[in-house]
Amino acid sequence: MNFRQIEVFRAVIEAGSMTGAAAALNISQPGVTKTIAALEASCGYPLFTRSAGRITPTPEARQLHQTTERVFVGIDEIKRASSNIRDRVAGHLAIASFPALASRYLPRVLSSFLHDRGGVKLSLQGTASRQVILAAAAQQIDVGISILQSDDAAIETEHLHRLERVCVLPAGHRLASAERIRLYDLRNEPFISLDAFDPERLAIEKMFSDLGVGRHDQIETRHSDSACAFVANGLGTTIVDPFTPLAFGDAVVARPLTPPVYLNVWTLWPRHRIRSKLAIEFVQTLRRSLQTHTPGSL
Repeated sequence: MNFRQIEVFRAVIEAGSMTGAAAALNISQPGVTKTIAALEASCGYPLFTRSAGRITPTPEARQLHQTTERVFVGIDEIKRASSNIRDRVAGHLAIASFPALASRYLPRVLSSFLHDRGGVKLSLQGTASRQVILAAAAQQIDVGISILQSDDAAIETEHLHRLERVCVLPAGHRLASAERIRLYDLRNEPFISLDAFDPERLAIEKMFSDLGVGRHDQIETRHSDSACAFVANGLGTTIVDPFTPLAFGDAVVARPLTPPVYLNVWTLWPRHRIRSKLAIEFVQTLRRSLQTHTPGSL
């Protein structure tokens, strides 16, 4: 017994005749007859009675047909799954991203992206860029989004987008009405800095140093969320990515800097993991969104 015999047997049952089965399968009628004869020999009992040019399934044939239908249901499911994978409406997408993007921006981008991809299972991890690099190098994710580049040989790094950093002020601050903030304007302001070893802290320090502007460090904290929370409570100002302040609503005011101070965002691809079409389409969607929407307007 083989699958082709079962396929022909099913066609005969459904068509009600050898001729109908031959037409359905686009093969010759003698070919159908020969295949059914071989299947009957394999089974050891007749599958059809023949009378006046008509065939009738035996009780054994009907029982066998019920069993074989399970096989075809499984095959139909496999075909549907394959079509869904091809059309990128099913599959698994594992993403790791720096926290501000993961919590403030990506959920809305992904909501739109997944709208017509109901069969996709998503894993989104918000974590520090260093951890994103480790996850990509270990091939634990499909793609990582980081504010740090990586020179790890196990990772392919590509530029995604350039963002403007923003100065975050308490609501009602004397500078809140300005369209842009100069670093010089912050020289006497209590400043909330990130952790001393944070690459963003180092970039901001260089920014002040290059312009010869002193800074009054009041508070140091590890996370940009915490920095903005201190600002919301009137304890100073800070400079962060444009996403983090979104969580604090009217309690803070975020203003771009002049001259602009940029923050580069990178995609990290595991080098030894084939890029899925789903992941590629997600990154394309994210890039378009970042290019056309400023944070807060999405």
